[in-house]
Amino acid sequence: MKQKRGDQIFLLHSVFSLIILVVILLVLVSFISERGSEKIKPEVFAKDLCLLTLEDKGTITIKTDFLVTKEQNGFLVKRKDSDPGFFYPCIGQFDAQKNGNILTLEIK
Repeated sequence: MKQKRGDQIFLLHSVFSLIILVVILLVLVSFISERGSEKIKPEVFAKDLCLLTLEDKGTITIKTDFLVTKEQNGFLVKRKDSDPGFFYPCIGQFDAQKNGNILTLEIK
């Protein structure tokens, strides 16, 4: 004769452990996917553009969703028109033109 009480306790313990494991895996997957889909920040994009203008010559074409304009001696990078944006000073000689989502940099 088997002990049914012991089997029930083992089954409940197994189900509870499995539920906890699934919850932990879901939390880890959501955390990893959230970090992996992180968008580039305007500050980082502006810095990268400045480095391009300092190290390269000629014309560079970049596909981007940012609104980029040349202001004084640097770049003003915005996500939208209503966004105040981020200004990054840059000593490189360049002209910036934006057509749709294509940014063209003419570096002198």
